[in-house]
Amino acid sequence: GVGFISNTLQGSYWSSRSLQPDYSRIKVPVMLWSGWADCYPTSILRAFSKLDVPKKVFVGPWGHYWPEEALPGPRIDFRYEMLKWFDRWLKDVDTGVMEEPPVTVFVRKYKEPAAHMYLEDAGFWRHENEWPPMRNQATPMYLHPDGELSHEDPASENAPDKYAYNPAVGTNAGIYWGGGIMPWAMPVDQRPDEAYSLTYTTSPLEQDLEVTGNPTVVLHVASTADTAYFHVKLTDVAPDGTSKWLTDGGLLATHRNSHSKPEPMEIGKIYEIEIDLKYVAYLFERGHRIRLSVASADFQNAWPAAKPAVNSLYRDKRYPSHLVLPITPSQSPQLRAPDLKPSPRPNATAADIATNTRH
Repeated sequence: GVGFISNTLQGSYWSSRSLQPDYSRIKVPVMLWSGWADCYPTSILRAFSKLDVPKKVFVGPWGHYWPEEALPGPRIDFRYEMLKWFDRWLKDVDTGVMEEPPVTVFVRKYKEPAAHMYLEDAGFWRHENEWPPMRNQATPMYLHPDGELSHEDPASENAPDKYAYNPAVGTNAGIYWGGGIMPWAMPVDQRPDEAYSLTYTTSPLEQDLEVTGNPTVVLHVASTADTAYFHVKLTDVAPDGTSKWLTDGGLLATHRNSHSKPEPMEIGKIYEIEIDLKYVAYLFERGHRIRLSVASADFQNAWPAAKPAVNSLYRDKRYPSHLVLPITPSQSPQLRAPDLKPSPRPNATAADIATNTRH
């Protein structure tokens, strides 16, 4: 905590502790793993995509705990996977691990959100040959008047949408950086936050739609203050209206060009900012809707902005604010299903929530 408070800008304190300046420094074979309910899957998968060594990655549904005991399930016997890896690279035993596809990922599906971490999440396991999948189709979806989100090009001119900065937005987002350490603070129905946000929603989907990769958002924004934070959430809206948090991202607009040399905003000037969302692997089901919400706070997960403001979001042909979804077609040819061994403790119970609070 002290290091973070004393080093709020990008600099040697952070770069000296990070792989990002030069992933080529890694010369040894690497196996990585994380879980969608933890805080690390994006950095884990980013590192995997950058490494140029023998490598393998697993991302399950889990929080911050061992896959044999983690919540939510399904759990696996990860010791079996580690043994295959270490026997190959430490004992030179041909375990066949390098003939397997290098990516094993749990693709999530809709399950009603709950404040307590699920015992078992909904979804399925799949292998991939790379991350992100090469077959992905980067698909823009534009923000329109009346809260519509669609593939249609924006109109020539439209008045911007405006909203007052409300620092309490985000109370329903959970403390997701806690992962499995705090299993009672998961994201719940996002509609109370959306009441104080701008929201843009698709029509009900006519067929299932998978999004596995790295979504991004481009916003054209202005503010009545010289500093403003912009936060976006991607949610799955069920037929009953429940809005389930999937991923999000944010950017302090003074950092639009650099995290080491912030620049104040000129009041009223329109800026284009790009926000990377956390990585995701998710199947939107037929009849559900995709929603993007925009606000200027993410209470509990981001520092509040320094000044009150009314912020404007532009979304027309000149300023085409949009979401870019990595839409993932079916594999062709289809890879075989992962052969994962069940955990010695496959059946989670409510008592396991207490176990998963240990770190």
